Amino acid sequence: MKAWCKAGLSTTYYRAGEEDDLRRISRLVNVAQSAIQRWNNLVTPDIEAGDILQIGWIAYDKYQVPFANNATMPVTPPVATTGKPPVSKTPVTNPAATVKKPAPVSTPAQSIQPDDDDTLEEVSAYAQLYDQQTSGNTNFNEEQGAAVFYPLKTKVGPGVYYAFHNTAARGSILKIMNPASGKIIYAKVIGTLPNLKEYHNAVIGLSNNSIGVLGATDQRMFCKIKYR
Repeated sequence: MKAWCKAGLSTTYYRAGEEDDLRRISRLVNVAQSAIQRWNNLVTPDIEAGDILQIGWIAYDKYQVPFANNATMPVTPPVATTGKPPVSKTPVTNPAATVKKPAPVSTPAQSIQPDDDDTLEEVSAYAQLYDQQTSGNTNFNEEQGAAVFYPLKTKVGPGVYYAFHNTAARGSILKIMNPASGKIIYAKVIGTLPNLKEYHNAVIGLSNNSIGVLGATDQRMFCKIKYR
């Protein structure tokens, strides 16, 4: 209960695709169709490709990490248009809500840096490399959770992004999407996540030159990842 009261809530959105309808989106995000219509002031269930729909909220602890790995946490919106959903009085049973604050880690930051031979010409092929690795985006692993942005100390050209990830092989390409903005980047894996408190409960570390491109507004954001 205390963890929930101290939590923040971030609205989650979904960008409708060409084949999407409200019923399909409702099943996909596990939220009642009537709730989605009500939250978005839809008189009818008709939507068009490109429409951005509110589909729920994500609760964050003091480290700005989602309580759950689900992309959405539906909450009944308030009657008054205050812009914030009401605080639930139902006790939160998710174990992430009771995680104790980790002790400060004194381990120095990893010194892994991007490869010196990464040029803009090479990076322009990142999307093609991803397609090759995933057999045309048909054979891939999916993951979602908190992304942490870290300062990039090496100067790189536009469109060059790097990532820390514990599962994908070093040198492989990740496809990262911000569901809130619908924006996507391709990033090259340069190592595993550092054992530092800044990465607590994070699934990926991204070079901070990708913040604006992804439409992020903080040093952490919820993201979806595809990789092979």
